[in-house]
Amino acid sequence: MKRFSSSDQAVLKLSNNAAAFNAGGRGHGLSGALSGITSAVVGVILNLALIFGAAVIAPHGLSGNINWFAAIMSAAAFFALYKLKIDVLWVVLVGGLIGLAKTFFLG
Repeated sequence: MKRFSSSDQAVLKLSNNAAAFNAGGRGHGLSGALSGITSAVVGVILNLALIFGAAVIAPHGLSGNINWFAAIMSAAAFFALYKLKIDVLWVVLVGGLIGLAKTFFLG
C-alpha cells in the first residue's frame, strides 16, 4: 500500500468532498444557501430593470408625458426575445441601431 504525504492526503480529501458535493450526496445546506442567494440576486436585477424601465418610459410619472418610442421598443424587444426566441445579442444590437438612427434622423 502506497503512503501519501500530508499534502497529498489533503488534496485527496478535498477532491473527495468536491465529488460528493457535486453528486448531491452531501452539501444540501450549502446548495440551499446558494440557491437562496441566486434568487435574491435575480430579484434585485428584476426590480432594477422595472424601475429603470418605468423611469425611461414615463420620466415624469404617470401624470406626465410618456416616451412612446421607448415603450414600443420595449414591447418589440420583449416580443423578439420571448415569442420569436431571437438571441439577446441581436435584440440589443438592432435596438441600439434603431435608437441611433432615431437620434440622428429625428433628433
